[in-house]
Amino acid sequence: MDQQTELAKVKARIRALAAKTVERGCSEAEAMAAAAKVGELLEVYGLSMSEVELREEACVQAR
Repeated sequence: MDQQTELAKVKARIRALAAKTVERGCSEAEAMAAAAKVGELLEVYGLSMSEVELREEACVQAR
């Protein structure tokens, strides 16, 4: 697996973990564990939540 593909998978995993909230039906313990894992993955891969939340989409240039 190339580096871009791995990074895309990690970002998707972070987004999924970040979505695990009490408001969405998780227990407080599950939500806290997911948040801890998000922090760990962000640190390991040197990412920020802003980078994770941005999707790779083609830019459209105005002419």
